Amino acid sequence: MHVSPLLECAAAWRPSKGWANIIRDAIAALDTGATGLAATEAWRMLAMMAGDTRGAPLALVVCLHAEASLPAGLEDATIAPHRDLCLLDLGLASPTRPGPVKVVDIGKPDTLERPAVELELWLARALAPFDNDLARAALYVRRLAAVRTGLVDGPDPEP
Repeated sequence: MHVSPLLECAAAWRPSKGWANIIRDAIAALDTGATGLAATEAWRMLAMMAGDTRGAPLALVVCLHAEASLPAGLEDATIAPHRDLCLLDLGLASPTRPGPVKVVDIGKPDTLERPAVELELWLARALAPFDNDLARAALYVRRLAAVRTGLVDGPDPEP
């Protein structure tokens, strides 16, 4: 049986309580039903926090959910760099050119090769405990971030 990389990461993930000040408004926006670009901004803040605290699997799920939640035809270019950093960190993407990737190029379509099959296989393992529901996994990450940073009291969420 394969362990979900999302739950494996969550088991060891311990962000500093100081992150609460950075994600407080994002959590509040999502709790009050933010949609569109306001929602992706909030999800982006959670992704940044998770990615910066060694939680790339958590951040990737949040990024993918944010992108998938946008209305048809609406894009938010600010989420792509966070998604691509996660993909690089997890070995799910590689640079299209030799040498280091310039920070300003991360998130641009032609900077990385993103093999869809590898991401699909990773997501199948990561989302299995969530019945393959990306939105449910993102809500889990949101609640986990709120609990682990001390924004809310209570036990860790269940998948």
